[in-house]
Amino acid sequence: MLAGYARHFSIERALLLAYRAKRRAEVSPGVGATTKMFVVTNKFSELIDDIHIKVQKIHQAIEADIAKVEKDAEEGTSQFIVDFLRGKMIADGRMPAPAASSELALERLSGSANNQANEAPKDDLCPKAPEESAGQPTL
Repeated sequence: MLAGYARHFSIERALLLAYRAKRRAEVSPGVGATTKMFVVTNKFSELIDDIHIKVQKIHQAIEADIAKVEKDAEEGTSQFIVDFLRGKMIADGRMPAPAASSELALERLSGSANNQANEAPKDDLCPKAPEESAGQPTL
């Protein structure tokens, strides 16, 4: 099994893995959307509807999380490729390097210049050493 199922898994984990595998299999021809789940122990019983509904909701939440992670990964990969190719083109001389004024304008647009403008001067962040008066030590 793709999820690495093992016999020692708890029934809860096995139930969730089986449900997710069934839902993923629905893209194959001949696998319908209707799902009936049964638990086989020392007797055979159909899964209680409330449990089935909860497993379905958990599966939907997992799929939504996966979709977000995949989208973020795709955007990150895309940005990396654009930056990498831009760097290669600049290094190969096929594209001019951005001028310093262009970089500053980009920083201002991205808000990094605003963040720096709102920061307190470093002198205000570090307390100054007390001044000694007429040779007397300070405590």
